[in-house]
Amino acid sequence: LTREYRVTYRDSLISSETLAEGKLLPRVENEGDSIFVSISTQMAESLEVDIGDEVVFDVQGIPITTYIGSKREVDWQRIQTNFIFVFPDNVLEKAPQFYVIMTKAESKQVSAAFQQDLVIKFPNVSVIDLTLILDTVDEIMSKLSAYGLPLGDAFQMRDDVMGAFGDTSMTGKPVGGDLREGKPTPLLARAMASATTAQAKILEMVGSIDLSDEQVADIQQTIVDVGALDELESLIASNVASAIQAIESPAIAEAAQQPLIELAEFITNRSS
Repeated sequence: LTREYRVTYRDSLISSETLAEGKLLPRVENEGDSIFVSISTQMAESLEVDIGDEVVFDVQGIPITTYIGSKREVDWQRIQTNFIFVFPDNVLEKAPQFYVIMTKAESKQVSAAFQQDLVIKFPNVSVIDLTLILDTVDEIMSKLSAYGLPLGDAFQMRDDVMGAFGDTSMTGKPVGGDLREGKPTPLLARAMASATTAQAKILEMVGSIDLSDEQVADIQQTIVDVGALDELESLIASNVASAIQAIESPAIAEAAQQPLIELAEFITNRSS
């Protein structure tokens, strides 16, 4: 292990944990007994350690030899004090330590009053208000969702256009492959909705696996003539614009905005 870990000790699991493998040792009974710690499944996989493997911790210059006794599934999405490593009782009690308590207030006003009263009575206690952090995370996730959803639709619509009009040398698929397969797409749905009776008869050929190149060309031209292609291209552009607008926000770091914008523009212009 090449980094510093915040560890804890206790004799049981908490609500955000489930035992995945092994056995949780509640306490070390006698001095000199082997110390079996519990590790999160994610970290066990990252470090490539398994039940019974030796792990030596340096606690304030004192080496403590331990062994992996169990693995825990940890719900890191829960806002509470989760730890990668959990020691059994009767090992770390004399080591330097700090305590963390989590609570919640009914309103911002109650929270502010509570924090003020706490630091006055206990100056050595630090208070961290997670409200701003959680609000910021919510805002970021909201912006990313507003970016990803229209962009996903734009990607699919671009794929539909390429399936009907794509260049074989670029897509690696036969020209009009989706037309021969009869793949239902928004492009075809728009074309059928706007077609005249004569144009509809041409579009009804879609789905015939033995379509000739000339028939494919007739269908493609009909899709263009009824305005379906222009309509879908306009919708793709609108979706991409909405996606870009969503991430051009102070909530998204400027360094992250440019790659996301480039991805959106690639989706608009891609041909393969």
